Order: sequence, then structure tokens, then C-alpha cells
Amino acid sequence: MEDKEKFRWHTIKKIHFAMMAGVVLFMVICLFVLKDRQIVESPMITNLGLFAILPAIALATFIPSFMAKSVQGKDSFMKYQTVKLVQFAVMEGVALLNAVSVFQTDHTNSKIGVAVMLLFFLSRYPNQTEFNKLFPEKRVVDKRDANF
Repeated sequence: MEDKEKFRWHTIKKIHFAMMAGVVLFMVICLFVLKDRQIVESPMITNLGLFAILPAIALATFIPSFMAKSVQGKDSFMKYQTVKLVQFAVMEGVALLNAVSVFQTDHTNSKIGVAVMLLFFLSRYPNQTEFNKLFPEKRVVDKRDANF
């Protein structure tokens, strides 16, 4: 792997780490630093966060295959990076929504929701296999090799 390609992979991996770290740090602050905050019973935000988990997981699972076909550009890796950023944003948004619910209500279900989203987020780590699946190299088929 050449240096430019290594740098590109390091960049997308750092973005993944940073987006996950933001959610984790917010949760740490909510759970340990702001222990004496005023807890508000708000079932609406708790339910909203919990109900958003399944659609977010579905979207984050299917976004790459749909977006890979529609993202404009010549550079396959830049397309992959765009697809991953959108996927990360969906997962981070729902994780933060549940984290805000933890901040406001300190509800256990919201804590579980954050944990589920973080585990799913972790499972979507950028990798070469996914890249090759989404953006296979276009190979020219030699007519002599084809079995017609």
C-alpha cells in the first residue's frame, strides 16, 4: 500500500474514532461529572431516542449500497469516504439523541440505546473488504477469455 493510500485510510479511521469518541465523552460527562444535575421526566425524548435506533441501524446498513451507485466523482476512495461519513452521521445522531435523553432523564433504557448504537458504530469500522465490495474495480474482459 502506498503512502497516499495509507494516509487516506488513516484519515477515515480517525474520523470514525472521533465521532465515536464524541458520544463516549458526552456519556462520561453525563454519568460521572454531572451527577447532581436536575433530572426531568420526559418520556417523549426517551421514546424518540429508542424508536430511532432500529431505523438508524437499517439506514446505516443499507446506505452504503444505495449511495455507492449514486455518489458522483471519479475517485473511488473519495466516494467511499463520502458514503462512510453519511453512515457515521446517522449512527452518531441517534447515539447522541439517546445520550441527551440520558442527560435529561437518566433513564436506563436510554443508556442501553447509547450502548447499542456505539456497538453498531464500532462494527461499521472502515475496511478494505467493504471498500472492494462497494467499489469493485472495473476489469476489461478479453473476448478470447469469455465463454460465449
